[in-house]
Amino acid sequence: MGVYSVQNQSKEHAILLTVEVEAKGEIRIDNTQVKAFFKEDLPTLILSKESSQQLGYYLQISQQPQEKAIYRFGNSSIRRRRYLFITWLGVIFRYPVMGATIIARLPDGQIVLVKRPKKSDQKEAWGLPGGMVDWGEDIPTTVNRELKEETGLNLVKIQRIVGVYSEAFRDPRVHSIAVSVEVEAEGTFQVEARTFTVEELRSRLNNMALIHDHRRQLQDYFQGLTTIA
Repeated sequence: MGVYSVQNQSKEHAILLTVEVEAKGEIRIDNTQVKAFFKEDLPTLILSKESSQQLGYYLQISQQPQEKAIYRFGNSSIRRRRYLFITWLGVIFRYPVMGATIIARLPDGQIVLVKRPKKSDQKEAWGLPGGMVDWGEDIPTTVNRELKEETGLNLVKIQRIVGVYSEAFRDPRVHSIAVSVEVEAEGTFQVEARTFTVEELRSRLNNMALIHDHRRQLQDYFQGLTTIA
């Protein structure tokens, strides 16, 4: 599985989620543009730059043992711009907002949670660092920026994709899709944050007040899953 942030010649910004699935049956579409190929034939095809990159990563990953598989993120030379108006224009036209949540591991192995605003009738709430993808950003840039903005920590390395979470009401404010990633981080906190050992967070997870679906994301992470939900 991979998440690719691309911008075409028309300057349209898109984030593509590519997944491998098992399928069966016959191709019933009367269209010569739909064909099936064996995996070994794929390198010989003439494809677009984006499709060639995605297939190349897929073939590289599929040849590795699952526990050693690598996860690639699309990269981009686009300079970071914040077109907030354009982002919310997309919301108006009923497209989900794209975001990233970050499971940050410190050098000692502890996991970072940040304090979130609470309503008067709620108890103290915590959550994973993260936020929306700005217009023109790719996922790694968003992860790096949001980690710095929300914790003060520096990104060392993106380790793996934990999952892609798209349930319509996971965020009560707006329909959003979150790409959850595990990262290595270091530095000094600039906000109110807490760190937990894996064992401590596992034992307290069901009783903590966590925002959105961050409990689900952490549960999937602890189980070593890569989830599409």
